[in-house]
Amino acid sequence: MSKNDAAPGITLALEAMVEEFCVESGVSPIEINAGLCADFADAFTSVFGQGAEILGIDDLFAEATSGSERMKAAVPPPGMTWSDLGSIGAVEGLSHSWIAYDGLHFDAEATRGVANPFDLPCVRHGLHELMEMREPVLLRALVSAHAWWQETQKIREEREPLLSHRLDEHERPAR
Repeated sequence: MSKNDAAPGITLALEAMVEEFCVESGVSPIEINAGLCADFADAFTSVFGQGAEILGIDDLFAEATSGSERMKAAVPPPGMTWSDLGSIGAVEGLSHSWIAYDGLHFDAEATRGVANPFDLPCVRHGLHELMEMREPVLLRALVSAHAWWQETQKIREEREPLLSHRLDEHERPAR
């Protein structure tokens, strides 16, 4: 049994809550993660309970760099170190809340969970955007050298149009 198969109950519960949020709020899972992620995580953990916790970017950096068991699978993206991420201001420049449960990290788009929070599509999108603003030359080199960064660029390209159509109705989402 793979790690992702270990928590089918949370996946089903998350999928149901995503559906409910989408219907009630008129938003997509991507839009939930681009401004409603804390509300979503709070609503989910209050209903699901059973060891589900809300985490954020601050938790990721503090716990992963201190050797926390909860973040043992959290490693920087390929070609980067924790120091590199600190240098570009990733803690201050990224914003996302997600759910941690049974060693995996979940949000409205990643209902099956990922081991490394950097693999959450919202975090990948935000990191790519931050790198483009602060270190474009390094970003181009990373995209050229690493499949993870190539996939991350595709994730951002797919997500952007789904977010930009809502800008007239809402303030710019925090990816």
